[in-house]
Amino acid sequence: MEYIGGISEFNYSPIQDFNKALKENDAFQIQNNPEKSFDDILESRRKPEKNDMDKFMDRLNTAVSDGINSVNNDAVNAERAEEILASGGDISAHEVIIAAEKSNLSLQMAVQIRNRLLNAYTEINSMQI
Repeated sequence: MEYIGGISEFNYSPIQDFNKALKENDAFQIQNNPEKSFDDILESRRKPEKNDMDKFMDRLNTAVSDGINSVNNDAVNAERAEEILASGGDISAHEVIIAAEKSNLSLQMAVQIRNRLLNAYTEINSMQI
């Protein structure tokens, strides 16, 4: 039998010592229902699955944020085109006007979509159940 650092290699197992320490820790004790398995406890602690309304709201949130980002990108592109034209860059006036008009149209469409969503929201809130 060989000794390493005063500990017998046959009697020392760091994994067993760690598991023993975990078992003695109160945080890992199951006190409410001892016949529950570890998998049952994990299953009960998982987040509940999203229902259809949560999924719809996530999709609506994504669609609205993507739309707002698109409107912002169009405005930024139009502004860049104007700056390039003003600084004498290689861009035609037609391209600048097209970028500005595209930005204007996307903003008008975003405002109309907002108005429709607001009307739908107020109509749904005014419904009596």
